[in-house]
Amino acid sequence: CHDEVNNYLCSCPHGTLGIICEINVDDCVMGSCHNNGTCIDKVGGFECACPPGFVGPRCEGDINECLSNPCAGPGTQDCVQLVNNYHCNCKTGYMGRHCEVKVNFCESSPCMNGGVCTALEGGHSCMCSEGFSGRNCEFFGFNCASNPCQNSGICRTLEGSGYTCECLPGSGGTHCELDTANECASQPCQHDGNCQDRVGDYACYCPAKWRGKNCNVYDPSFRGGLGREAAVNTIHQSAPSEQDIARETCKMNGCMAKAGNYRCDEECNTYACGFDGNDCTLGVNPWRNCTASIQCWTVFMNGRCDEECNNPQCLFDGRDCEKNLQPCNPIYDAYCQKHYANGHCDYGCNNAECNWDGLDCEPDPPRLADGAMSVVVLMDLQMFRANLVSFLRDIGHQLRATVRVKEEPDGRQMVYPWKIKGEGSQGVIAYLEIDNRRCTDIPGAECFASATEAAGFLAATAHAHALSTSFPIYKVQGVQDPEPPMPDVPPSGNSFSLVSSWSPWLACYWASWLPPKGNGLMESPGSPKVFSELPVPVSEGDPGGEDRTGKKCVIFRRVWKLVALLNRTGLTTRANCRQPNAPETTATLATTQLSRTMTRCGRNTSQTRVTSS
Repeated sequence: CHDEVNNYLCSCPHGTLGIICEINVDDCVMGSCHNNGTCIDKVGGFECACPPGFVGPRCEGDINECLSNPCAGPGTQDCVQLVNNYHCNCKTGYMGRHCEVKVNFCESSPCMNGGVCTALEGGHSCMCSEGFSGRNCEFFGFNCASNPCQNSGICRTLEGSGYTCECLPGSGGTHCELDTANECASQPCQHDGNCQDRVGDYACYCPAKWRGKNCNVYDPSFRGGLGREAAVNTIHQSAPSEQDIARETCKMNGCMAKAGNYRCDEECNTYACGFDGNDCTLGVNPWRNCTASIQCWTVFMNGRCDEECNNPQCLFDGRDCEKNLQPCNPIYDAYCQKHYANGHCDYGCNNAECNWDGLDCEPDPPRLADGAMSVVVLMDLQMFRANLVSFLRDIGHQLRATVRVKEEPDGRQMVYPWKIKGEGSQGVIAYLEIDNRRCTDIPGAECFASATEAAGFLAATAHAHALSTSFPIYKVQGVQDPEPPMPDVPPSGNSFSLVSSWSPWLACYWASWLPPKGNGLMESPGSPKVFSELPVPVSEGDPGGEDRTGKKCVIFRRVWKLVALLNRTGLTTRANCRQPNAPETTATLATTQLSRTMTRCGRNTSQTRVTSS
């Protein structure tokens, strides 16, 4: 508290506001606590209440329950860590949570017909009474008369007494009762057929139009099911191409009707189906410029380097040819986020994992990629602005570049409300710039030369379900020279406003909108040439511009573009800021000129009010 004359002043600690520091600012924002931790607001900070199994200031650490060696018994094979739990894999012959119970395989008396059971390490053995045989003494006799061999095994009588079974490949055991091989391991069923393993064999359950032992015979009349071989006299059409098969799959899944429904339908998330009308790729086709000889979208982010796809057009093979980029050290992450791009170099955050401290340590001028990247996020504008730094760090980490919000000429950030036409969904649209200063300094680094390439990489990452951000990104796109969205309603308040009852789609203005020098609108120094951006051609029936009938009509949006430009460029002034005897402001002159225009176009000015404030 600072004593003043007949007053006092409070210097509030960090995280508080108000005359007497009575307001505690809520420091809990989206992403404050990881792994579903509960954020508890404190004065000047926050605290995370972690769910069981997680520790750390932000619940970022997963407790490894296997470190205490709970599976230490002799019957344990290994310990598997789970979320707030663990599981012991037991050796053969042991069971229990900690594999502490040795199984007695003779406890269930498996030996039949008076056989004597002996427990073994991984099973049991039966000593059969005279005349009986088999694993559990289930067969009587010493010859093949009882057909003891199973699964088409061949019985051979031995000299003297007894028999033996010759088993077919894939089966084994005394009576060929065991399945010794998984015939489905080689994936013999083609065209998405479902393989069922059998003793010494396999069976394919095939989709419609594909039959045969391996679903390899094209038959338009086949409705699907067990893939039996076709009859010899069946006439088949020639097998379709791979492209035809892919298109048929899209048709079968109804992908045409699902495209553009603002939801990623996974069965349509293929190149042939247009990635579900780009619903699964944030509104763009990431590989439209990829000309590699292999299908790069099938090997994107698969953990193997495919050099044919390792180029900007094919999105650097999803960074499979680069070393994995680790997240920012959890110990420093909160500090680095709080001080990100604040104009002060924090050397502990100046690394690739922590997004180069937002380039606060870089003295060189920006090296921007061509264009800007528009990103639509389905969240409230106020919430988005509150978490903007976290969003920029997430996108930058995904792209391995530094991103920032593009600014308008007056310095305002290009972040605006957004909504789906005809839908209730709302969000924000932000225009981002990509700064390659650190990327281009690294020899051989894979940098994005344009915002379109970067947008394609994010779209492809969404296709692979590998976006490492919690923000609900709906759409991305590379754009050139982005402009603020047009207003849905005429501006009002302390700006150039226009209220009208004329037809909502048409406005007329006079061909001589631009007045002669000395009598026209005055533009402030450094302001853009607003009216020169709206040229109005003289009609063919107007000789030299003298004829009053030489007027042109333009779409109503051009008028609103003029209004938006006036609002953005500061050509308006408040009435109470004008000096005595000062000339009319640009906004006042503009309203006068627009009123004259409406009169010349035959409009009743009583129905049209043009004001400035």
